[in-house]
Amino acid sequence: MKKIVLPVLLLICAQLSAQMKKSLDHSVYDGWKSIGERMISNDGKYAVYAINPQEGDGELTIQNLSTLAKTTIARGYSAVITEDSRYVVFRIKSFFQDTRQAKIKKKKADDMPKDSIGIIELGKEAIVKYARVKGFKTPEKSGGWVAYQMEKPLPDTSKARKGKSAAIDSAKMNMDMLVKLADSIIRRSVESVKPQNLTREEVIAAANKAAKEIIKKGKDEIWSGEDEDLDAEGDEAPGAGAAQEGTDLVVRRLSDGKEITFKLVSEYYFDKKGTRLVIETTKATKDSNSKAFVLIYNLDAGKTDTIMRKLNSAANFSFDEDGTQLAFVAERDSSTKSLQKFHKLWYYTSGQDSARLLAEKNTVGMQLGYTISEHAAPRFSKDGKKLFFGTAPITPAKDTTLVDFELARLDIWHYNDDYLQPMQLKNLSNELKRSFMAVVKPGDDKIIQLGTEDIDNISLVDEGNADWVLGVSNKGNRIAMQWEGRVKTTAYAISTADGSKRLIKANSPANFNASPAGRYAYWYEPDTKNYFTWNKATGLIKNISNKIKEPLYDVENDVPDLPRAAGITGWTANDRYQKK
Repeated sequence: MKKIVLPVLLLICAQLSAQMKKSLDHSVYDGWKSIGERMISNDGKYAVYAINPQEGDGELTIQNLSTLAKTTIARGYSAVITEDSRYVVFRIKSFFQDTRQAKIKKKKADDMPKDSIGIIELGKEAIVKYARVKGFKTPEKSGGWVAYQMEKPLPDTSKARKGKSAAIDSAKMNMDMLVKLADSIIRRSVESVKPQNLTREEVIAAANKAAKEIIKKGKDEIWSGEDEDLDAEGDEAPGAGAAQEGTDLVVRRLSDGKEITFKLVSEYYFDKKGTRLVIETTKATKDSNSKAFVLIYNLDAGKTDTIMRKLNSAANFSFDEDGTQLAFVAERDSSTKSLQKFHKLWYYTSGQDSARLLAEKNTVGMQLGYTISEHAAPRFSKDGKKLFFGTAPITPAKDTTLVDFELARLDIWHYNDDYLQPMQLKNLSNELKRSFMAVVKPGDDKIIQLGTEDIDNISLVDEGNADWVLGVSNKGNRIAMQWEGRVKTTAYAISTADGSKRLIKANSPANFNASPAGRYAYWYEPDTKNYFTWNKATGLIKNISNKIKEPLYDVENDVPDLPRAAGITGWTANDRYQKK
């Protein structure tokens, strides 16, 4: 009897349990939350992570890993723990519903709810908050500072109301003056024709003459002023269509809260060690005499130096490892309406009065028909002896005589094209911004072109310290990707001294890499399932895995394709051994 009762009871319990379980539906999915960013302080004492719902307001949590005590900040995100593990700086979103309603009402970007930022010292509860902030930055390898940029200030509605009232009063006064002017002219006209017996046509002609006089006098006396932002043809005057006006940048020392504010800032960057801050400012839109500047602010000394004046735009600021050298691209010679603008590479180091021109389209070594690319960021080698930057073909000026809406548009594809047409259209924006790497040694100022149309993918070796770079290209082998799903690649070692090329391996299905110290190039060949190295000193290729019996590929990835590499662990010091 017991043997029968027990299975029955278990069956009943299982049925009841199944009935009590909540079925999964969309309401359950909507309640799921995800973990966003997560990080641990450098001293290992604190963890910071964000929890975000599918829809709604998330939260940022700061947790002490020893005591498990938590501090939760509503709507916090994009947190950064400073390098010294003392502070957390984070953004605070506006309420989800406020943003949603603003989008529904199709408010302009300036009228949308804006983020705030918060600063909290780890181990304490007090949070310093600032409203209407675009974003913030901290030094990569140093603590103690934060720079945050404000949004545009809200318009002064009281001034707007006063201005509107004044405009209404002025319009009313002008209208009264016109009415009196019309009465005077018509009265004199009527008095002058009273004794005469005029026909209907003559009365109308007299009235038209009076009306023309009213209009002429009205224009001369009331609308004699011209729009300062328009030229004689009604177009924007030079400078009227300049870059958007910058906003306030606040630089804060975290230890004591001391702050300094810079006006009209458009871009700003710390050097890695947090010793200097480069700042680009814009012109003031309401001041025709104002100028744009590039500034260097010495954080420790509290001193500001101007390194460039009178520029139209600057971009891609880059410090060297020590923060003593700065490179950037800038354009300062063209007018606002210019159809062709040529950027130049500028260089500044401690001790100079201002930034000096390092390279432009006419510099020795620059490829004919090329100029400095505004889309490629300059980069110093780790030792600071070389500066890598991008060049690009000069694009023809747009033909403004052609009316855009009258032009026919047609996309044509040929079966011998490198890429399918959808890929061409998808990659069009990137192709228009493509650049080719070059290198220059500050002090030598001779350009060595490294990348070309045939070798367009360049990787630095030993963080740029090596005397060569790795160049790879799949040009000429791209069509087969349409049915093979992969391309064959050719790799080169390119000298940074003279741009000469040495072939490493041609037409291989491998992905090529350089060893950390630059003594070797290495790759895995999926067709042979082996690893190979190329010795930079001897130029010899060696199979370094042919004696290993265990498979070096992913044995669990069972797909109808060549097996992928299982991966390598790394290299020992000075490239002596490779660990798999």
